[in-house]
Amino acid sequence: MASTCSGQPSAVNEGLLVGIQRLDPSHRGQAILSIDFADVAQPGARSGLGPKPGRHSRLLSSGQDGTVRVWALELDGPNSTDAPAPGAPGAPRVLGRLCSTWLATLAEHMAPVNCARWAPGGGLIASGDTDAALIVWAPGAGVTSAFRASDAGPEPWHRRWLLRGHGGEICDVAWHPRAGHSFELASCSHDGTVRLWNVCRGEFVARLEVPNGGLVKGVAFDPLGQFLAVMADAPGVNN
Repeated sequence: MASTCSGQPSAVNEGLLVGIQRLDPSHRGQAILSIDFADVAQPGARSGLGPKPGRHSRLLSSGQDGTVRVWALELDGPNSTDAPAPGAPGAPRVLGRLCSTWLATLAEHMAPVNCARWAPGGGLIASGDTDAALIVWAPGAGVTSAFRASDAGPEPWHRRWLLRGHGGEICDVAWHPRAGHSFELASCSHDGTVRLWNVCRGEFVARLEVPNGGLVKGVAFDPLGQFLAVMADAPGVNN
């Protein structure tokens, strides 16, 4: 679980030091198809997690290689001794080095993973692939391992549910902002539908069809959970 730290500030804009730093998500050299940050920071004081105790952000990446990877990210203090002291007149905000720690590889998909999303609070993960498989992951060890033997990571995750029903590749998933809702997860597919799922029971709840058909490529809840927006192509459009 080694941490790597790298990067230099790239620009200063209106007093804010902006950094662009490259991570190597190691999806076996294949394309990355999705990224997502958890909406809460997590404690980072465990041994070996990051360069020092504190709080870290958690990042997901999914790829053409059929895996979902979990990362911890944090800043390791200022990376420029020449920068003016924070708070000094005209001083930019000092950006530290970005330190990344690989935590887990979730490797039960048998096809490229188009999307992976954290649940509110960061307690669950949902991912959908081009073979119409939707997987909900939970932390901790389980009966079903979330790892291939060669990819075992320091943070255990397991498959909670494998949800089937779509007739085409899953393009996007979205979590309802309120846990415990009658449906907590929405998925959309090239089959022209949106499906709603009860994650507590691992059950299909409802099927929504896009008017006039077309490929459904995106889905999102509003922050209050009152509306569900869908992005779809008109029939006959391919891109």
